[in-house]
Amino acid sequence: MLEKSGMIAPLYSNRKGKYTMRKNAKRLILLIFLAAVMIAQTVVMPASFASIDDNFSAAEGQDPVEILSDDCYGTVLGSEDYRKWAQADPRWGSIEMSTSGKTVAKIGCLVTSITKLIIKSKLRDSETFNVATLVNWLNANNGFSPYGDLYWFKVAQMIDGLEYEGADYYTGSTSSQAVQNRIMNYVRQNKLVVLHVKNKQHFIAVDNAKSLLEGEVYIMDSLNNTAGNADIALASRYPEIFRISLYVGGEPDTVPAQPEIENYIDHCTSVSSSVNGRIVNADAALLTLPCAEAAGQGSTVLGSIQTGSIVGIDAEIVNPAGECWYRLEVDGQQGYVERGSIEFAGYINDLEVIAPKPPADSLQSGKSFSLTERIVSKHLITSVIGRITDINGNVIYSVTVEPNVRGEFKIETSQINNLLRFGQLANGHYAYEVFAAVNASSSLTDATDEFSVVRVCPFSVGVDALDTHTVIFEDGITGEVLATQTVASGFKPVMIEHAVHEGVEFLGWTNADKRVYADTVCKAVYGMRGDTDGNGELTIEDTVIVLRIALGCIEADEMTVFLSDLNADGCVQIEDVITSLRMSLGISA
Repeated sequence: MLEKSGMIAPLYSNRKGKYTMRKNAKRLILLIFLAAVMIAQTVVMPASFASIDDNFSAAEGQDPVEILSDDCYGTVLGSEDYRKWAQADPRWGSIEMSTSGKTVAKIGCLVTSITKLIIKSKLRDSETFNVATLVNWLNANNGFSPYGDLYWFKVAQMIDGLEYEGADYYTGSTSSQAVQNRIMNYVRQNKLVVLHVKNKQHFIAVDNAKSLLEGEVYIMDSLNNTAGNADIALASRYPEIFRISLYVGGEPDTVPAQPEIENYIDHCTSVSSSVNGRIVNADAALLTLPCAEAAGQGSTVLGSIQTGSIVGIDAEIVNPAGECWYRLEVDGQQGYVERGSIEFAGYINDLEVIAPKPPADSLQSGKSFSLTERIVSKHLITSVIGRITDINGNVIYSVTVEPNVRGEFKIETSQINNLLRFGQLANGHYAYEVFAAVNASSSLTDATDEFSVVRVCPFSVGVDALDTHTVIFEDGITGEVLATQTVASGFKPVMIEHAVHEGVEFLGWTNADKRVYADTVCKAVYGMRGDTDGNGELTIEDTVIVLRIALGCIEADEMTVFLSDLNADGCVQIEDVITSLRMSLGISA
């Protein structure tokens, strides 16, 4: 049972040995649930419209709405390109949204964007479904707030096969370029993506087929200028993103097959690199040159790359069709793989400490030892920190060196030995710690990862050595034991690299930041923080579980407690309940 402490303690009084909820606390809980009901009925989802100032006009001398052109991209049903539809189109621009007094032409960029995604997913076609169809249904079925804001989940009630999945939020804003990979990951997962842009006053839809073809995010806009609403690179028009919202459903977009091109090897260019990475996607084909699209077109299949494979990339191949391929090595075998068929969970931290010489478990008072650590990495070692801490984590002595080297770095200088004064320590328990920061960057992926690796060696001066405990690192999905560590009592374990599982996000380790006083299991937690029932969705049922844990009504397992601790402060409290409620209703903080 969770301790009734922190914010939870005032909710209880100890009466005859039992915890009884105080009267005021009961009122507080009642108010929370009443607020939940009111929010569900009246509070709108995150802002879903553009301001009046957001309506761009056409070029001078043109009508605000052009005649829709006949040129198409991909599969377009009918004689017009629905991707170019504008919110001020006369077929729907004058329709009022709810009782707001505002029309689709004024604030309808979101419903226009969602309409395009519904058609693109083939859940409806442009001959029988358009923005007016969607807005009229939403008006008749309480799909908008009185102010014209959209209830996102209502669209899914109209369209069979469509589901609202939720949103990623950013504090302030983030650059479009910085979230390109995140958006493309959603596109590859066949998500229907809506982006919140332009000073939080405008919504646009991602064109999955065009994005897959170009390898970067392309959008379908709804500005009142149809000529500029399609085939637009996101970063070229909107440099900042405030939110990514997702629907799922319908048929996935595919990229038309490229024509076969001969003599690929004669036209290849290579970019030198040396990066280790762990793969997220499974079953990517490993081919020989000339890197044609499929086996039988000049390439031979050498094998496949599985999820979790560790690969080394040493070059990028570009053929005349503009297709990008990696030359890489996996399990000792070299071959080529199409760039779009793999993605990285992250670079592998290959830093190792060779022939370490830690202090003995117990040193005599005044005794010292020499540091002769050798640190090795294929990546750039940017700094090394050696330090001594006491049992409470306070730093007693520390020295930082900045080698800025690849390969091997030795800690054997008199400067470090002189500054880390083991012989001057008072009697007690300490730890010798080595931190090494390595930097892995690649021109192939335009990404940079920094790793901070730590090695902790507890020791004692003038007193008996501490007892030790076994810490087991376990995969929370497979139950596989990934590693074991022997940790001195009162110290924290050193975190290891987690396993990668396709389609699920790693959230962290249970007991990761806790001091060890007994044999302990640290489990890798995957999924969605807040999804306490593990069904892949954030619902009111999750909030009920968080509330029951916060009040001490149930004794949850450590993984459920981890998922319920939404502010990651180490305990489940009323603040987590309120956060869970807002998440389940799709309301931003």
